[in-house]
Amino acid sequence: MNHANLQGEYAGFLSRAGAFVTDVLIISLVLIVVNWFVPSMMTQFMRIDLFTCSVSAQSAFLLYTCKFIRVSLLVFTIAFPLLYAIFFWIFAGQTPGKYLFGLRVVRMNGRRMNFVVGMIRYFGYALCILSLGFGFLSVLINDRRQGWHDRFARTCVIYAWEARQNDAFLDRVRHKLDHIRTKST
Repeated sequence: MNHANLQGEYAGFLSRAGAFVTDVLIISLVLIVVNWFVPSMMTQFMRIDLFTCSVSAQSAFLLYTCKFIRVSLLVFTIAFPLLYAIFFWIFAGQTPGKYLFGLRVVRMNGRRMNFVVGMIRYFGYALCILSLGFGFLSVLINDRRQGWHDRFARTCVIYAWEARQNDAFLDRVRHKLDHIRTKST
């Protein structure tokens, strides 16, 4: 039985979508935990309600602390998804979601990812989302399986594992197609 090695091949839409959803779930979980934990600890230990910045004792220090932490949480919530993606692209070539699905982001020129390329790719994601997903759908028709974000950043996503196609399944499909063709003639 011939096993076609997929390592280094351009990754398909479903693998990429699964990795993307996994990363969104990881990011969401981190944001939910942090945005629940910090206010809870502030209420528990400092008696500060971060939602209203009302403090039990009228203290300017506690009021400014509350406002600082609120702004910090907002900045963290906005920046974390960006930093998560760029950090993993630069230092590992793959986010945890891409790792789980055996995928890696590479530059088309073979050079290492850097911060600028990561930013371009990340903001390309935003354009894909703003286009109601059409930017992601280009993965289905592009020869290199590139979405808009990949084209803008000059990257592509490849299989990183020595993955193998399911040859038994493909043989069954070929057999059924041959059977259908012979019936129609």
